[in-house]
Formats: sequence, C-alpha cells, structure tokens
Amino acid sequence: MEDQHIFQDVMGIKPNQQLIENLLASIDTVIQHNSPLDQMRIVKDPILADIFFEEIRDYVEKRKSYFQSDVPYYLNQFQYV
Repeated sequence: MEDQHIFQDVMGIKPNQQLIENLLASIDTVIQHNSPLDQMRIVKDPILADIFFEEIRDYVEKRKSYFQSDVPYYLNQFQYV
C-alpha cells in the first residue's frame, strides 16, 4: 500500500484497505452533505512535506466539484503543547 509509512509515522497505525476506504467515504459524506456547518479540517503535521497537503487539498477540491459542494477546507497549523 502506497504511503503506508505516513500512517505509521503520523498516526501510529498500520493502514489496511478498509481503513483507507472508510477515510475516503468520510470525506465524501461531509462534502456531499454540504451543510453550512460542515467543513474539512486538516492539521499540517511538521514531519510531512508541503506536497502532501497540496495533494489532500486538490483531492478535496475535486470531490467538492463532483458533488457541487461549498464545504470549506482549512489547513490548520500543528500546535505544540
């Protein structure tokens, strides 16, 4: 599975196909629902390159176009505690 190491490094889990399908279905559900309260929020993890987040944004924008959705997308900075 491509990018498996990202899941392990960032989330501490080993992904499987079902997890990936569930994540993508969740994105589609929020975008398709298109409520004024819906939003897509991503945290910019400092160990990942900017291209990773650009690809996520591009994917979300394509799905928004497909569903004709206005759900906002936010890239939030990682907060050290």
